[in-house]
Amino acid sequence: MNAARELPCLPVRDLVVLPDTEPIVYVSRPTSVAAVAAAGTGGELFVVLQSNVDTLEPVRSDVHDIGTVASLLKHEPIAAGTLKLVVRGLGRARLEALVHAEGGLVARVVTLPEMRPADGEVGALVTELLEALERCRERMAELQGVLVALGMRPQSLGDLDDLASTDDPVVIAWRAAECCMGTGERLQLLGVDSVAERLARVTRAVQARTSTDTDLVARWLDDARRTAERLMCEARILDGALRSPDARRRLGALEEAATGLQRVAAEQLAKLRRGSIVPLE
Repeated sequence: MNAARELPCLPVRDLVVLPDTEPIVYVSRPTSVAAVAAAGTGGELFVVLQSNVDTLEPVRSDVHDIGTVASLLKHEPIAAGTLKLVVRGLGRARLEALVHAEGGLVARVVTLPEMRPADGEVGALVTELLEALERCRERMAELQGVLVALGMRPQSLGDLDDLASTDDPVVIAWRAAECCMGTGERLQLLGVDSVAERLARVTRAVQARTSTDTDLVARWLDDARRTAERLMCEARILDGALRSPDARRRLGALEEAATGLQRVAAEQLAKLRRGSIVPLE
């Protein structure tokens, strides 16, 4: 078993930092700023997701058991009291204890092992994952026109070129997970020791994202419907609160945008159900 060691701790509310990835992290709490100062550029931190996101000063019971040891690549202030960090995930670790020290948090962690199978055992899994990612990217490209017509920003799979630059199945699994998995899925993946199981889980996540046109597009169409409802709500608030000509013009524009979103969403959903959806120019 690996020996425990102590590192400055950075609890985060909505991000799971994965090994072999380099995400941006924003911090502003005094304990987090103190952890950054304690680590220093090039130093190491333990980054862990809070289980209780509403807690401003987390204790051991407010964070998850498994997180990531990360290197602090750089940090810079972007506003009063707020820092922008770039970190690189180095490896998984289990949190043994969390204590306050000199204004910050210190974590005692134990590095988790990697169960690496023989190369021949994961080759097929890697191929299956890369093919699934490529199919997902192609399908998103086909549907991009529909999303733009709905006034929405198409989702991204990130930079898949990073995957082509390595043949290490461990790295491929983590970088693919960053592209296609949500926070909860990433957290669960951190607890998986087997590289083969990680590859299989990430592949299933990608396949679920592109399983059927109906599932994929209907989700985005539902986003459009909610956007239209929000616009109509804004319009009603303006109508009740303001009576100036400028307010009336804005009200008219909001109502027109909401009506347009509802119309396009309804048309595209009808085409989807008939199996005749096509990208819009």
